[in-house]
Amino acid sequence: MKLLLISTKDPISHEDPELVLEIAKIAKEKGTDVKIFLIEDGILLRKGQALEEKVKDLAESGVSIKAEDISLKTRGISEDKLVDDIEVSNLDELFDSIVEFDRVAWF
Repeated sequence: MKLLLISTKDPISHEDPELVLEIAKIAKEKGTDVKIFLIEDGILLRKGQALEEKVKDLAESGVSIKAEDISLKTRGISEDKLVDDIEVSNLDELFDSIVEFDRVAWF
C-alpha cells in the first residue's frame, strides 16, 4: 500500500504536523510506502525545531518528505532553512502522487 500525507499546518501553533509524522512512522513500520507533502504553512517545518529529529528519522527509514516550492517562495523561506532530508518539489508531483497513491490524508 502507498500512503500520501499532506500537511498544511504550521508545527508551532498546531499539533497536526506531529500527528502526520507519527502516522508516517507507524505506517512505515507496517511496511507501507509513505510520502509526506508539506504545503501552505506545513512548509514551516524547518531546521532547529523540536520535530527536526523525527523528520530525519523518518527520512532515514525511507519516508519521502517533500516541500512545495510555491509555498516556500510566498513565505520567503529558502531551501537551506529546511531540514536536510526535506526535498523541494512542486504541485505537479503532488497531483501525480494523489493519483498514484492508494490512500491520501490531508491535514
